[in-house]
Amino acid sequence: MIRNLVIHFTIGSKDNSPKGIPTGGISQEDHELYAIRDTMRQFAEYIAANNSLNILKGLKVRPTVYTDYSWKADEAIVALFFALEPLQDLNTQQANLDAPITRGRYGNTAAVQLIENMHDRQAYIQLEKRWLKALADPSAAPGGSKPSNTTLKATLRKIDAFAQLVHVQDATTSRSWTSTGFQQLARPLHLARVAYENGDETTMTKIQEAINLRWVNAYRQQQDSLRAVADSINTMFEQDSMNEGEEGDGKPTPRELYPDAYNFDDCKPLKQPYSSNQSQHWPELNAMDPVPKRGEAGVTVKMSGLRYTICKDGQEWVRLKTPAFIRESRSEK
Repeated sequence: MIRNLVIHFTIGSKDNSPKGIPTGGISQEDHELYAIRDTMRQFAEYIAANNSLNILKGLKVRPTVYTDYSWKADEAIVALFFALEPLQDLNTQQANLDAPITRGRYGNTAAVQLIENMHDRQAYIQLEKRWLKALADPSAAPGGSKPSNTTLKATLRKIDAFAQLVHVQDATTSRSWTSTGFQQLARPLHLARVAYENGDETTMTKIQEAINLRWVNAYRQQQDSLRAVADSINTMFEQDSMNEGEEGDGKPTPRELYPDAYNFDDCKPLKQPYSSNQSQHWPELNAMDPVPKRGEAGVTVKMSGLRYTICKDGQEWVRLKTPAFIRESRSEK
């Protein structure tokens, strides 16, 4: 029933960014950007799926950009459209992007001045034009706002649903085993979002396998603990050794009455490629992008809007631009 949709969102605020990732190659900046982008995509997909009659006629977006990451104008522009791009899947002819409101902390007016007029810059104007054009006609978006691999998308949604399930378990159950078995689940979820954007099936598979290994080991360790308790309780009802000629009372033991609660498989935990005190950092999942680095022999880079293509030895890898990419590009000049 929504005809005119107004979206307010904030970006660049460390207070509002997701928590739960130790460093290990993942910055808080990237964590926030990929989380917001994924949220925008899920929101757009939900609205679009329920807009079969094309009731949605107008869209207005009102962004607020904070200076917590000390972005310069070119970094803030990329960050803003990095987050906004998936909204173009809403498909509406009437759309408007308000000039971003910029905010700093503790009177940091210098940082605000660096980005407050970013909407007047050519890079902003070009990206806004692309975004509005794609909203009116999604087929006009160069490269689209999302990878075409539907399998990766389905896997990402399943990992996301699992992360939500664990979060609810931890929030509603006192001392839930999931809080230790799946500590820092935000880390593999972030890596899954990046893998989806990069079309990286190998990394997505590794994330699934890492989650499964933790589940199998947690289950088997729980079985050991339960078995010890069950054995102790069953012993209470067992007959002590009797003298010759004596007869027992004939009463069955709990293990005989309730085999489902007293019989356990004897399975050892699977071998882990890390020590138990390292598990919260998910060390088997490398956050480093394996593509060739700029500046290496034979590597060329082609730019296009929010994306760049790395080429080497006849192979190509497409990546999204982030503020970190802009900073690296600036330092290379």
